[in-house]
Amino acid sequence: MLLQLGLLGGIILLLLVVWFRPSTVIDFEAYCPFGGFQAFLRYAEAGSLACSMTTTQIFVGLALLGGILIFSKLFCGYLCPLGTIGEWLGKLGDRLKVKVAIPTLADKALRSLKYLLAFATIYFTVSSGELFCKQYDPFFATVSGFNSDVVVTYAIIAIILLLVGSIFIRQFWCRYFCPMGAVSNIFSFFGLTSVLVLGFLVLIALNINVGWTWLLAACCIGGYILEIAPYRRKVFPLIKVTKNDSACSGCKLCDRACPQGIKVSEVKGSVTCIDCNLCGECVTACKKEQALGYNGKRKLWIPALAIVALVFLGIVWGSITEVPTIDERWGSAEEIEQAGVYVQDKMDNVKCYGSSMAFASQMHKVKGVLGVKTYVGSHHVKIYYNPDIIAEKDLKRAIYAPFHSWINRPKLESDTLRAVVIGVNNFYGRNDYVNFLRLMKPHKGVYGYETEWGEPVLIRVFYNPQIFRVEELPGIISSPTLTYTEGEGAAARTVTTDLDYKFEFLKPGYETFTKLQVEQRWFKPFEQEFKAAGSYNLSNTDSLAVFLPQAKSPIFARPIMYLASHLSNDSTIVSFKTRFSSSNPEGVVVFLKGLTSKDKVLDLMRADTLTIRFTDGSVKKIENQLNVLKEKD
Repeated sequence: MLLQLGLLGGIILLLLVVWFRPSTVIDFEAYCPFGGFQAFLRYAEAGSLACSMTTTQIFVGLALLGGILIFSKLFCGYLCPLGTIGEWLGKLGDRLKVKVAIPTLADKALRSLKYLLAFATIYFTVSSGELFCKQYDPFFATVSGFNSDVVVTYAIIAIILLLVGSIFIRQFWCRYFCPMGAVSNIFSFFGLTSVLVLGFLVLIALNINVGWTWLLAACCIGGYILEIAPYRRKVFPLIKVTKNDSACSGCKLCDRACPQGIKVSEVKGSVTCIDCNLCGECVTACKKEQALGYNGKRKLWIPALAIVALVFLGIVWGSITEVPTIDERWGSAEEIEQAGVYVQDKMDNVKCYGSSMAFASQMHKVKGVLGVKTYVGSHHVKIYYNPDIIAEKDLKRAIYAPFHSWINRPKLESDTLRAVVIGVNNFYGRNDYVNFLRLMKPHKGVYGYETEWGEPVLIRVFYNPQIFRVEELPGIISSPTLTYTEGEGAAARTVTTDLDYKFEFLKPGYETFTKLQVEQRWFKPFEQEFKAAGSYNLSNTDSLAVFLPQAKSPIFARPIMYLASHLSNDSTIVSFKTRFSSSNPEGVVVFLKGLTSKDKVLDLMRADTLTIRFTDGSVKKIENQLNVLKEKD
């Protein structure tokens, strides 16, 4: 009870933190063992982890599932918030005297539902790379405020089943719908599961192509059959609730205390029912000192200590071991064995599965690179390369992603800016870029900066010499800490972070630019054709040019791609591109003359909602974030 209250209290405390500090991000699924098990299977099948999957999640899940062989389903009895809520609602149902007894045949049929849900959840998670359980999980839906990962209809149905069903039917969700319960039962039937897994591995070794879904289906079917059959576990879990018949008075307090409704008083020897999760309610309720215990010993602290130890083991295990988000290798096994390995830290731009795959795609184009591993938890990468083809220095250059940003944007396009180049070590990742901006922000007259590869990294600082003295740069950049305010209003908080920049040099001399020249320097054009050349006659096309002022900023690169996707839905649109005119970025649309008009194209670009088609065939409606100004003459 104390662990259950402590867990729910902790969840409520975290929710209050998020409520009062909306900028705080808390991953409520980070320690979910079912999510960890799904993440492990995804990695075993695809060799990759999605953004929503963590190493800690995997190892906590493996520790708790492995613990089933020794201590039974402790997570269900002590830490699962859904199980706790279901248990308490069941007690409410007892007091209201509204409990309904499910007939045996109906009970056995309903128990199949959790295996079907477990199969579907694991299948879609492994196939898609995203935790499918987030779409319907009552806990995640509630604590996340029904965020974008939640399918509202699924979640509401699941919440109703949990809240209403648990009042009328004992442990309704846990017994009939919980996929974690199904997976835990499959682990409990260790003999059957071992035979199925070994048989699957033998078939793979014999080059017999058997998909992993067949193994999953066999485990789910086998688990269900053993659960409803008169089968009783003899070996696992190693620690069970045991009963001494000679000491038992027959008071049946244990029966009334059991949340699962197990008739403990009728047990001979030990409790082998699959529903037992070693919660210990029966042992605690027993008034006879020697009647009930754990393997004959009445030590009430055993299950609670075991669950705490298993979670601690999983967290520690996850903290010292990191599973790569992706492990992509395109070199041969022999090439990989002889390859050099370069490790790069501070890869803050590698922060999820998508950015990891983008990085791998970037590295695949570099001659001499044989493969990559990314670790988004610690933001570092490992690169396998052939040192006879590419030197480490050239590899570093290929990895480096230049960055630029205004710090204090000058007001006039014609303002003249001076630029100096400095060399700074320990300056590599996106966090360094952002912290440098925060560091320089309070200094008036410092307008912006851009970086380029070098050892040390070269930073070009744009400034006003009448306001800011460049001689101050070494002292500012060498600051050991940075203090800044994060958030606004009531959510604002002061943050102090350590810095390890090492100022190396200030190049003599300077350059001069106007604000407009800097913006043109930083501008990255976008171009996409929707119709293959030759499928139309150029003489039958017309174009529309509009002002797109937001195209100056790199943060609008994705909205511009969304606009292009939206335009591609119209069969009369030939292409879309952005360019920088004499003073402003423009968007240019080429369309088939006579089949549409400039007004219709302009309306299409100014639509409040854009229709986006993704490469996997899915379609989404997304708000148009771009401000499309008047047509350019």
